[in-house]
Amino acid sequence: MIAVLEGSVAAFFGSFLQYLIEALILAGVAFLGIIVGKKARARKNQKLAAAEAAAAESIEESGKTEK
Repeated sequence: MIAVLEGSVAAFFGSFLQYLIEALILAGVAFLGIIVGKKARARKNQKLAAAEAAAAESIEESGKTEK
């Protein structure tokens, strides 16, 4: 009877450890996804700001040459 309980406890902790490792791996992947997403968004915002500045400069230059 005790051997059966010891086996059950060992099986429980084995399964628990397996799920804990899987959860940690998934959390790590999610964290990396968040970091990569933030960096990609920051890069996109920089490109948009540069494009808007270039467009504004182009409009100013075209306005100056028409006068």
